[in-house]
Amino acid sequence: DRIQLSGHDEAGTLWAAQVWGFKRRSDVTATVAGIGTLASAALGDAQWTEYGARLGYKVMQAVTLDVFMNGVSGGNSIGTKVHAGAGMRYRF
Repeated sequence: DRIQLSGHDEAGTLWAAQVWGFKRRSDVTATVAGIGTLASAALGDAQWTEYGARLGYKVMQAVTLDVFMNGVSGGNSIGTKVHAGAGMRYRF
C-alpha cells in the first residue's frame, strides 16, 4: 500500500463497486404553474458500476498532494460520468 522512495512516501488506492437497484420507484410529483403536475417515470430495475483511483505523494512530513478520478457507468438513463481532481492534505 505504501512505498518509501528517496525520503518521500507514495500511496495509491484503486476501488470498484457493482450496484443493483430493484423495483425502484418514486412518488415525487411537482406542480409547475402554466404546465401542470409532473411525475417521474417508472424507474424499474437498474445496475451500474462505480470506480475510482487516487495517487498521493508526501512532499513534506505533514503535507501530501493527491490526484484522483471517480466515475460511474451504467445502462439506460445512468450513462457514464467521470470526474477528476487534485487535493492537498495537511496533518497536524
